[in-house]
Amino acid sequence: MRIRKLYGVGVGPGDPELLTLRAYKVLKEVEIIVAPRSGAGRRSLALLAVKKVLDERERKPIVVEPLFPMTKDENELRMHWEHAKRQVLQRCRVSVDGDGDGDRDGDRDGDADANADEYDSAGDFSAGEKTEKTEGVSCCDVAFITLGDPSLYSTFYKFLRLFDEDEIEDVEVIPGVPSFAACSALAKLPVAEGDEIVSIVPNASGERAVHVIKNADSLIFLKPKNMDLIKNALGDGLAVLCVRIGFDAQEFIMGRLFDMKAPGHYLSTLIVKRGGREVESGER
Repeated sequence: MRIRKLYGVGVGPGDPELLTLRAYKVLKEVEIIVAPRSGAGRRSLALLAVKKVLDERERKPIVVEPLFPMTKDENELRMHWEHAKRQVLQRCRVSVDGDGDGDRDGDRDGDADANADEYDSAGDFSAGEKTEKTEGVSCCDVAFITLGDPSLYSTFYKFLRLFDEDEIEDVEVIPGVPSFAACSALAKLPVAEGDEIVSIVPNASGERAVHVIKNADSLIFLKPKNMDLIKNALGDGLAVLCVRIGFDAQEFIMGRLFDMKAPGHYLSTLIVKRGGREVESGER
């Protein structure tokens, strides 16, 4: 069983209007969508970002929501990754052998969810299900969706590396709008101009991060946790904090770094500019 084409689709920060035309077209056509989630009982935020697009489809896609937990245990992660691969290949087999929506049912990796929407989602199928007439067949197109851009701290490339060359015929990566681009646009503040140096910091702790923080003109902190460390390393400066950017409950704060508090949601982006223009603090 082979995947005909695997797409890595960046769906942007959360606002479906920020999808690229290419992403929109692919999401309207693929048979299977892979939308990873970070915990049991949670829905995929990337899936939430594209729900309006999927609602427009006459024939709903099969949705696989594999669990990719936030853990550093390599053995546990490997187990979940391998399970996700099996789920996709098994659902791909169903899309070939099945005869309509009747074959598109499951329970999202076994988790009950009172908020589950109408999209078919993948359960755990037996390894030997319907293999005789589809072995070696290129079965379907699969889109792995990720918030922001697939090249920036997403799980797409880890997922891609699970497959052997003979399991996927073709791969296409579709870029998306990263959260910091949406955040800077909302603030009407350029991330960099001229020869300014920009650094992206996923974790502000550690010697390497401190060195970067001290030597960049503009800094982008993803999921900033230790605000005291950031303030001590940077001093004061112009800052923009966006939380759940692109979603209905988004928060936007612009002002001085020293006035910022640590965000309460992990889907947060902090942009800090040294020597930035003076602005009035604001919150939306």
